[in-house]
Amino acid sequence: MCGITGQISFNEKVVQRNFIEQCCETIKHRGPDHTGIYVEDHVGLGMTRLSIIDLQNGNQPFFSENGEVVLVFNGEIYNFKELRSELNADFHFSTTSDTEVILNGYLKWGKEIFNKLNGMFAIAIWDKRSNKLILARDPIGIKPLYYSITENTLIFSSETKTFPMLGIANEISSLGLSQYLFSSYTFHPNTSIKGVQQLVQGNLLEVSLSGIVKIDSFAPTICQKKVINKTDTFQLDDLIKSLDESVARQTVSDVPFGLLLSAGVDSMHLLYSLIENNLADNLQTFTASFDNPSFSEDKLVREITNKLGIKNETIEITSRTVIEDFEKACLTFDNLEFLPTCMSIYHVSKIASREHKVVLAGNGGDELFYGYPTHKASKIHQQYNLFTKHSGQFKFLERILPNQNNYLGLKEKVHRFIEVSQYSPELAHTLWRFIFSRDEYESILLKDRFTLEEIMHDQTRYFDQAKNLYLNSEESLSFVDLNTWLVDCSLMMWDKAGMNSSLEIRVPLLDLEFVDFVQQIDSNLKTYKIGSKHLFREIGKKRFAPEIINKPKQGFQAPVHNWISEQSNFFKDYTYSLPGDIFNKKSIDKLWSESKDGIATSSLKLWQLSCLAGWSKGLNIKF
Repeated sequence: MCGITGQISFNEKVVQRNFIEQCCETIKHRGPDHTGIYVEDHVGLGMTRLSIIDLQNGNQPFFSENGEVVLVFNGEIYNFKELRSELNADFHFSTTSDTEVILNGYLKWGKEIFNKLNGMFAIAIWDKRSNKLILARDPIGIKPLYYSITENTLIFSSETKTFPMLGIANEISSLGLSQYLFSSYTFHPNTSIKGVQQLVQGNLLEVSLSGIVKIDSFAPTICQKKVINKTDTFQLDDLIKSLDESVARQTVSDVPFGLLLSAGVDSMHLLYSLIENNLADNLQTFTASFDNPSFSEDKLVREITNKLGIKNETIEITSRTVIEDFEKACLTFDNLEFLPTCMSIYHVSKIASREHKVVLAGNGGDELFYGYPTHKASKIHQQYNLFTKHSGQFKFLERILPNQNNYLGLKEKVHRFIEVSQYSPELAHTLWRFIFSRDEYESILLKDRFTLEEIMHDQTRYFDQAKNLYLNSEESLSFVDLNTWLVDCSLMMWDKAGMNSSLEIRVPLLDLEFVDFVQQIDSNLKTYKIGSKHLFREIGKKRFAPEIINKPKQGFQAPVHNWISEQSNFFKDYTYSLPGDIFNKKSIDKLWSESKDGIATSSLKLWQLSCLAGWSKGLNIKF
C-alpha cells in the first residue's frame, strides 16, 4: 500500500528529479515507511510506501531484470499467490511481494494482467520497449488515480492535492462545484480542480513520448453475468462461503489487522466471519460514536464485543472534536468528499492507526444488496409515476410536520420525495441524496451555473449503460450506485481518511470474486423488501444475535446540526469567507436563520459551504 505519482514529458522536455521528490512529499502520509524514485530523461515515477507485505524486500520502484520495465503500485492484490504459481515456470522471484507478481505478469501477459488481478490498485508502468507510460485503476474504483495533461507533460498522483500544492492546477472546476453543491462530491471523470481528471475505474491510460494519449477499458462492466436458479443451485450457505473466502483473502498480511465496526449488518458480517474462521485471534475493533445518542450505535457494539470477548475501542466525536481537526480534514478530503460522516471516518482511522497498518471495513453491502432508502424511494417512484405530476399538492405535509434536528427525519424524507419525484426515474435516483435543491442552487450560486441535466449527466449516463446490458429497472439501481456514489464518495472518503493516518482500509464485500458471485444471484432474491438488505440479513440469521438482525437500518449519519449550532461562530467565519461574487450572501444569511430555527437540512448546507471554504483556503484554490 502506498501513494504513487509521476510525470511523462513530451517534446523532449527532461523530467527533474527534484520535482518528483516534491510530488512524493505531497503524498508522504500515504506511505511513511519508504520513498522510491525513478527518473530517466523524459519520465519520472515516485512512490511512498506503507509496508504490509514482504516488509524487507517490497520497496518500489520495481524493475524487470533487464531494467526495461519499471513499475510503481498502490494497493493490494489478493490473488497474487495464485498468479505467482502460474508465473513460476517463467520467472525467478526475488521477493514475496504482490508488486513483483504484477510486473512479471505484465511481462508475460501484457495489459491482460490487469484483468487477472483481484484487488484494489492504481498502477503505473513505464515500458522502455514501447516508450509508453501505462496507468491502470482497479475495476471497483477502490484506489484513486488523478492526472493532468498540458501541452508538454502528463502528471499523475494518488491525490488531487498534489496539483495545487505544486502550482500545477489551482482553480476550481465550475462543473465540479455544481456537482458538489447538489451531491457533496464530484463525479468521475471530472474532479474538483479545473484541468485535473480521474482515471475511471477499470480503465487504463497509455501515453507516449509524442503526447498521444489513449484510454481503454480493461475490465468488464460490473453487472449480472448469469443468474443462479433459486430452486436448483442457490443456497444461503453458498453466499456465506463466498463471503468467508473473501474475508480470508483480504486478511493476508505480514502485519496485524483490525476491524472498523458499527452495529450495522455489513461490518458485523465481517466480525462473525473472522471469528468463525479462526481469524480473530487478538482482533481489535474500532468504533465511532457521537455525544448525541440518537446517532450512535456504540452501546450495541460494546454489548456484542464484550459478549464475544473482542477488544473494542470507541472514539466519541463532539463538535469540539470536529473544529479542532477541521483544517486538517479539509486538506484530507482533497476532492471535496465532505459528507458529515467523513469526520467519523477521519477520527476512527486516527485511533486505529496507532497500533495497526491494516483494517477491514464493510463498504459495499448496501450497493450489492439494495440496502439504501433511496432504493425503496426509486421503486415507489417507478411504480407510481403519475404521482410525479402532482407532487406539489403534497407540500402541505412539509408545513404540518414538526422540524427535527436529525438528518433524514420524517419531515426531511417527505421533503426529499416531493422535491425529487418531479423528475424522471433516472434523474430522481441520482438526486435523492441532494444537498441543495435546484432552486436553492440557482439562488446561492451567482454565476457559472449549469442545467440539472448537465450536472448529473456523469451519473445518469450509467442508466444508459444498464439498458445496454439488459438490466431491469431494479438491477439498474445497484449498477448505478456501484459506479457512481460508491466510487466517487463512499470509497474515496475511506481511502483519504485511512491513508491520511497511514492506514490501509480493505473492503472484503467488494472483493471481485464476491461481487461476481453476488451479481449472479437472481435479482428478485436481492430486491425482496427492497431497501432493507433482506438477503444479507437472512444469511446473518445463521450467525448473528437477533438484536443485530432486527435493528432498524439507521444509516451512517452524523449530528451535523449539533456541530453547526454549538460552533456557529466558527462555521460562520468559513461560510462568509466564500467570495461574494460567486456566492449569494443573502442565501447564506437565510441558511443561518433556518438553522437557528432548528432546520437540520440548512445546517447540512452550511456544513458543505464551510468545508468548501476550508478546502479552498487550505489548498489555495481559486474560484
